[in-house]
Amino acid sequence: MRETRALLDTLFATAPVGLAFFDTDLRYVRLNDALAEINGVPVAQHLGRTVQQILPRLSEEVMVDLQRVLHTGQPIVEREVVGETPAAPGKQRYWLANYYQVPSDNGAPLGVGAVVQEITERKRAEERQRFLAEASALLVSSLDYTQTLQHVAQLVVPRLADWCVIDLLEDDTLKRIAVVHRDPARVALAEELRQRFPIDRDAPYGVAAVIRTGRSELLPVISDDVLAHAASNNQELLELLRGLGLRSSMVVPLVAGGRIFGAMTFVSAESQRTFDAADLQLAEDLARRAAVAVDNARLYHAAQQAILARDEFLSIASHELRTPLTSLQLQSQSLLRMLQRSTSAVAPDKLIGKLQLIERQTRRLTQLTDNLLDVSRIRLGRFDLRVEPVDLTQLARDLVARFEEQLREADCVVHIVAEEPVMLATDRSRVEQITTNLLSNAIKYGAGKPIEIVVERDDSYARLHVRDQGIGIAPDQVLSCLAHGRLNRIGVPFDNRLAPACHALVGRDFEE
Repeated sequence: MRETRALLDTLFATAPVGLAFFDTDLRYVRLNDALAEINGVPVAQHLGRTVQQILPRLSEEVMVDLQRVLHTGQPIVEREVVGETPAAPGKQRYWLANYYQVPSDNGAPLGVGAVVQEITERKRAEERQRFLAEASALLVSSLDYTQTLQHVAQLVVPRLADWCVIDLLEDDTLKRIAVVHRDPARVALAEELRQRFPIDRDAPYGVAAVIRTGRSELLPVISDDVLAHAASNNQELLELLRGLGLRSSMVVPLVAGGRIFGAMTFVSAESQRTFDAADLQLAEDLARRAAVAVDNARLYHAAQQAILARDEFLSIASHELRTPLTSLQLQSQSLLRMLQRSTSAVAPDKLIGKLQLIERQTRRLTQLTDNLLDVSRIRLGRFDLRVEPVDLTQLARDLVARFEEQLREADCVVHIVAEEPVMLATDRSRVEQITTNLLSNAIKYGAGKPIEIVVERDDSYARLHVRDQGIGIAPDQVLSCLAHGRLNRIGVPFDNRLAPACHALVGRDFEE
């Protein structure tokens, strides 16, 4: 019997789970070291005291369950218990408890036995997976990442923190995307603080430091010294920070593809929660998912802009290609009619002139086809201007000759006012593109009216003007066109991708 009791005592003391015996007043009579460690209170301090006295922040259902088992004799198996211990205030913990009545020899209850196993890590892992699954679903629900991040911040509060703040870098400017707290008045106060005391981008701690270094920051306890350091000797700011009741904080970077997009800040206050390494890991996992969502959304929007640019370019390219094609068609038809009408041999000079014009337009088509590659060159950063000496006056005359048929059909007369010559160091093809657009639009919108092309010097600059008597742009639309980049310096539509050539068009005179 003595050996059996010694064996039971050994098993009780060394069991890996918490074991305890309560008397009929439900006070601790005996417990093992494992339970004392779980509760964070030495064994001796348990004896003669109730569970609620030892763990005041434990669920009240524990005492109810113990009373039921004591008086009914019915065991309670695997009851989940939630609470906090004195050793880790503000940190919610979970236990799996089993309660059994301990009867005497005559059947009367001597008390209640308890077997307790801590399952905090398991519960936190399960909660973490559920939380990340919900957050991931939110992050992929929309390409509007600003709104999505606001929803994620709302998910964080109060499940993970009492405050959640998200700041994003946009064009090297720190922009606050979300500030969430259960109390709107507190959110307004936080916004006032941000306006009055903006973030110092060179600060050695906080959001600025995390974005600058890419390393997370964990403050398990926000002491008054920490607040004083953050306030930088500003007593007013210090009092405002104290009034927020901040207890613990985490700041984690938003990183995806090796780039830092911003930071997420998690703060506990009213809940008295103390963040630890496990909380930091969860926050970093959430931030990584959020950063990927931001990166994907921005890439999508960039792709959409690229598609719009492509469509605009194709529209412009089709216009550019149509001009020489129309000229080719007109010349070919004219030549065909000339040959069909003539009963004798066609004059060689007329035939040669027509064929030369066709050859020039064919050469221009080839050049325009080559220019279709310009968009890819621009995107690869290899858009080069082939600078050479160009006579701007001769270029204007060549273009007018190229448009001879269109001018005749539109009943337009072109007057060239130019000095002889006006040399320019530029890319001829780019200047031709712009001038062709100007002349083509002048013919299109000013049919039946004269067109004037002026080529002139102004000090060390050369200028080319194309003036027509067409419908023009309504006065109320001029500012809108300027705002959207649809007018160049001489007030006509042009494609932004041709800006280098436009600058060359009004560039300096060519010097030997």
